[in-house]
Amino acid sequence: MALYNCRARYSHSVRCLAHVVQSRYQSDGLDMAERKRSYVWSYFTSINSNDAVCDTCNKTVRYCGNTTNLIKHLHINHKTEYDNVMTRRSEEEERRGTGAARARQTSLSESFGAAGRQYPDNSPRAAELTRCLGEMIAKDLQPLSIVEDQGFQGFVRALDPKYKLPGRKKLTETHLVNISKATEKLRDIQKQLKIAEHKLIQSVETRWNSVFYMLERLYEQNEAVTTALCLLGKNALCLNVGELSFIKQTVDTLQPFEEVTRDISAAKHVSVSKVIPLVALIHRSVAACERQGSPLATQLAQQCQRRFRGIESIHCLAASTFLDEVCQTGESAFTLTPSSMPTASSTSVPSTSGSNQGPAPSGPAATKGGIWTNFDKQVLSCQHHRSASTDVLIEVRRYSEENLIPRDKDPLLWWQEHEQTFPALSKLAVRYLGIVASSVPAERIFSKAGEVVSKKRSRLKGKTVNMLLFLNKNL
Repeated sequence: MALYNCRARYSHSVRCLAHVVQSRYQSDGLDMAERKRSYVWSYFTSINSNDAVCDTCNKTVRYCGNTTNLIKHLHINHKTEYDNVMTRRSEEEERRGTGAARARQTSLSESFGAAGRQYPDNSPRAAELTRCLGEMIAKDLQPLSIVEDQGFQGFVRALDPKYKLPGRKKLTETHLVNISKATEKLRDIQKQLKIAEHKLIQSVETRWNSVFYMLERLYEQNEAVTTALCLLGKNALCLNVGELSFIKQTVDTLQPFEEVTRDISAAKHVSVSKVIPLVALIHRSVAACERQGSPLATQLAQQCQRRFRGIESIHCLAASTFLDEVCQTGESAFTLTPSSMPTASSTSVPSTSGSNQGPAPSGPAATKGGIWTNFDKQVLSCQHHRSASTDVLIEVRRYSEENLIPRDKDPLLWWQEHEQTFPALSKLAVRYLGIVASSVPAERIFSKAGEVVSKKRSRLKGKTVNMLLFLNKNL
């Protein structure tokens, strides 16, 4: 009884499924009788439930409930009939709204063949991927050897199996060609516009002034760069009026700081005497840019006020500024008064008069008796009233009346020539005129060492590298 009930439920399920299938085909406009027989039966006659006879060659073919063997028979022996069957099947699939590609399951060989095919060399897709690869290497500062890393190659294959990574040489040549084309276009435009044929400058993160140089050159070559970008189809990269105005404002604000950096970083000339004048000049320049509405100038002015407050009161800086014949002017910000000037007694520098200078002179023409006796006594009495401080003040006053020397002249050479004229002050000049300690020379040596020790010269000995750097910096 239980078995009978199971068979009854199974028969009911089959009838329901048949009804659903029939309803679906009727909704598609197809009849069950029409869909029951495949188009291949147009060339076969069924003998029984397992065998059929080919109407073309009268050969019996076993089909076992499906038409796979029948289609295979037509494909091998009757090419025309096989093409007709496949064409009619494709038309039916198109009429039902499905693609011809879904008419049959893709074989393994076709699937692996499609995945194994690579983009041709002139493929737009491959060119776009190569361009994106170059941009990634440039923006992320990656080495070109990344295209040879196995992990990166596997990652690219997973993203797009059809794309073949270019080698280092091909990638370099491709981007060099693009760069050379853009460079030639820029140079041609510069010639047409009759402007300086300067190359663009790239900034370096470790050097702030490289950003200044980059912006300054970009503003200088803006017209040529904009024209070149438009001709190359890169209009989106052109600067608008607001961006160009901001660059100009930034360049004007940073200009004095770049000049101060160059002056203070000089390692072969006196620079400590320039600190106070340069700070005063920076304050004036930043204030002028701040009045023009530059937010960068406002921030820099606040930093300068915080960092350089009271710098004129630092004794060594004030003394070196006064002793530099280039910097000592009549302006109060750049000078020292005689009262604040270090004297011979305060710095242990001998004066022009005193015991260490020998006995005091007895007059222009000392005589023994005679008519000049009273005169010689009067001269000696006047000289006894003179002191070391008086001599220093006289010397400082005479020094202040000297004409200034050009700014590109070395003040130490001037003091060497006037040592006899200003004996006390010349000794102070030797003590106070010096060079500000800076890490710039050390950084330059490290940069130069990186240029010397390269992949092509990686076997240089340390002694040889030191000698090359020494000769480079001292010749």
